[in-house]
Amino acid sequence: MTDSSAIIVVDTGSSCVKIGYAGEDLPRSVYPCVEGWTAHVHEGAAFPSRIRKPALPHFVDAGCPERERTYGKQPVERGVVTDFEALGKVWEFGLDLGLDSPPAGNGLCDGCPVMLTEAALADPASREEAAQFFFETAGAPAVAFGGSGPLALFASGRTRGLVLESGGGVTSAVPVFEGLGLKHATLKIDLGGQDVTQAMMASLKSAVSEGGGGGVSFQGVDTPVNPKTFTFAQTQLIKDRCATIWPTVQPPTDSDAKAGADQRGQVKLCEINSSYELPDGTFVVLDQSARATPADDLYFPAQGRKAYAQGVQKSSPESLPLAAAASEGLAALVHKAALMCDAELQQDLWGNVVCAGGGTLLPGFANRLDAELKALLGDLGAFPSTYAATSRSGAAPLVKVPVKVVPDPLAPERGFNSQRGSAAWVGASLFASLDTFGAVAATKVEWEEHGPVIVHKKGF
Repeated sequence: MTDSSAIIVVDTGSSCVKIGYAGEDLPRSVYPCVEGWTAHVHEGAAFPSRIRKPALPHFVDAGCPERERTYGKQPVERGVVTDFEALGKVWEFGLDLGLDSPPAGNGLCDGCPVMLTEAALADPASREEAAQFFFETAGAPAVAFGGSGPLALFASGRTRGLVLESGGGVTSAVPVFEGLGLKHATLKIDLGGQDVTQAMMASLKSAVSEGGGGGVSFQGVDTPVNPKTFTFAQTQLIKDRCATIWPTVQPPTDSDAKAGADQRGQVKLCEINSSYELPDGTFVVLDQSARATPADDLYFPAQGRKAYAQGVQKSSPESLPLAAAASEGLAALVHKAALMCDAELQQDLWGNVVCAGGGTLLPGFANRLDAELKALLGDLGAFPSTYAATSRSGAAPLVKVPVKVVPDPLAPERGFNSQRGSAAWVGASLFASLDTFGAVAATKVEWEEHGPVIVHKKGF
């Protein structure tokens, strides 16, 4: 039985669901966002773990037949809810077992209000469907919604900045001013951790077919490794243990690689695990290139930044194309989002580029983003460490401001550095614990009186 003042916080992503209570530092449970997975936790069993990154073969994609389909439908794909009936079953599981406090007869929510996070540029209809489930099925007395970008920024202790949030299936750049996301300048691309896993899986299977190579070797057993060993789930475990990103724009030389440290002395690649033991005792050994290339090529493609910089230089401010493109890399995504904001706001945005989401937890990510942004600004004629904020109308530049990535590659912030994988949930937990929550939450009485429109009039 929960306290009457408790508020349930739910963060639903493409790969997993995080659920817990407002005011707590971390979610009580993290479990795969997939219908059918819950059937493997039998009634009365203890929940697998308080904080557990899903490593089950739960991703379903028609374009990838080798991904297992044992566990049912994935109701959220690329940040978009595709099946609310399946998602409802996923939520029911979390409310029933994930909170360590079974409902006491007052509905699945046990009479507690609910705080929900929303992905960037989410479909308004999804908000109505979610509210309907929690009001009518789960019995919540009040429901509030908040954008994952502003909430992640709130978790870092800021109300102004530009959030680069990378999750399982989507990466977004969200400028935030005084706690409110600027929707007109928000950009997102269909790129995330599951794509890195897919690229690493292809690399491992290719190495098996070729008997090694590509920086991958197999040790410990005499029998050949079966390519089917590297399922999506198995590769995800290998990625979590071994994957990294080159911390500098240019890959280190052989001498640098042997030394294991980047130019800024922060990320030592030699200290990152380079091997993984498979269930049959085989050791998969990956060199630095094999560990870094899959994420490096997707998040920071070699020619993406240069091609984008050339396009900017050839275009006038009014004709500059600002549509998001995964092929240009994450630095271009951040630059475009900032450029779409008023010049007066850009000083705060460039001084607070905040990394959030599980995709940013790869060792070297913050270092690389910092280096890529400064290299991009250098290509555009700006100083390497500062940005002269200008408007698209060609107005005179404002005072140059320093570019700062959070967490800082040289001085990671205490707390946020380790929690940024759950930054949206943590920010929602902080916000829901404030008195302001009551002002932005839609009550069930208002839902019954005004209908679904009420959830669009209220929210954070």
